[in-house]
Amino acid sequence: MTHQRAQGSSSISQELPHIGELQVPSGEPVRGLIAPYSQARLRVSVAAQALVGLASLFMWLNADSIGGLVASGRWLLLGVAVLLLFHVVRVLRPRGDRRSFIALSPHGIHSLLHGSGAFVPWTSARDIRKSSMSHQPVLRIEVAGPNAIQRAGGNPVVDTLERGLTGDDLVLSLTGLTYKPDDIIRLARHYLKRPEDRPLLASTIEEAWARVTFSDAD
Repeated sequence: MTHQRAQGSSSISQELPHIGELQVPSGEPVRGLIAPYSQARLRVSVAAQALVGLASLFMWLNADSIGGLVASGRWLLLGVAVLLLFHVVRVLRPRGDRRSFIALSPHGIHSLLHGSGAFVPWTSARDIRKSSMSHQPVLRIEVAGPNAIQRAGGNPVVDTLERGLTGDDLVLSLTGLTYKPDDIIRLARHYLKRPEDRPLLASTIEEAWARVTFSDAD
């Protein structure tokens, strides 16, 4: 089951934020504001993840000889290594559709990254905030319950491991996004708090931003 489908008039438009077509899990087509990831920036991010994952694996294998905090946190290092290296393998896996994006529609928050999709209805989202992970900006979403996130194409074991390591229900990378991290946070937080404005997300980018203020980042 595919949760998201972005469409545009050209390959150039797909690299820029735009209003396009998406799908909710019921199969209903909806329109929303789509912020694609830059494929070039994603490749750089993946290379960095591979290096951090290999370094974590090396420290886990040599934790006793290194000692100190490394020895006491050896199982955390193993979790980080497995999680990051799995992401790298998933990115390198051949597949037809390599589009990646975060999107906001009147129905909720959509994401598609490295072939793994997720959809969180606005009614299931409890908190949205910006944070960092491995010195990279991320979008953290807290949801109402374990079944609130509707996923496609991922790995349940890795999803559980990621939640255990981050303490959040859903973490979306903001590295390589064609929107500034602070901008996507402002948008998401505004529409979380203002359900009456959500239809604007299916209109134009200008109208989607019309009622968003700087205070929405707080």
